[in-house]
Amino acid sequence: KFVTASANGKFDTVRNVVQWDIAELAASDQRVLTIELEPTDVGKMISTVQVVTDNNTKFSANLQSEVTVIGQPLLKVETSELKGPLEVGEKMAMQIQLVNQGSAPATNVEFRVKIPKELVFLAAKGPVRYKQAGSYVIFETAQELPAKQALNFELSFAAQNKGDARVLVQVQSKQMEKPLNQEEAIPVLEKLQ
Repeated sequence: KFVTASANGKFDTVRNVVQWDIAELAASDQRVLTIELEPTDVGKMISTVQVVTDNNTKFSANLQSEVTVIGQPLLKVETSELKGPLEVGEKMAMQIQLVNQGSAPATNVEFRVKIPKELVFLAAKGPVRYKQAGSYVIFETAQELPAKQALNFELSFAAQNKGDARVLVQVQSKQMEKPLNQEEAIPVLEKLQ
């Protein structure tokens, strides 16, 4: 996508070209012209520079350059709106969506949820199998999460102890240096008589 051009370069949206009109350029002189572009897709992009004279010499020259735009995954965790405090004994379901907002796939995506002592884990649904290991619910590694796609999970809990429950959602992929941690607060109150 065109951003700017130096020296009054004009962008033609119909032909998708930048054009400079240089009235005169003496022999052995040079003029540096620049453009700034913003990538809109990943992959190899080819640009062509064409120099044309409009005098009687009919001189023209072409030069091509290639740029490779590399994408980057960007993972985000979104959780459902919680309805408010739970009472001891009450059950709830939490929707968790893992979204790749980036421009490239995330690979070897690991997803786990730490259950606080105030809650009891009941069940989970998702695109991959899971196991419970101590206070963690660990989902099998997803080989790939494509760009602009999501994985949806649902976890069910029951409130067992009064307190400020903090559900910790952890995500890691091959492209991430450290895990993404997101905490969700679920207040648990004594059961009203």
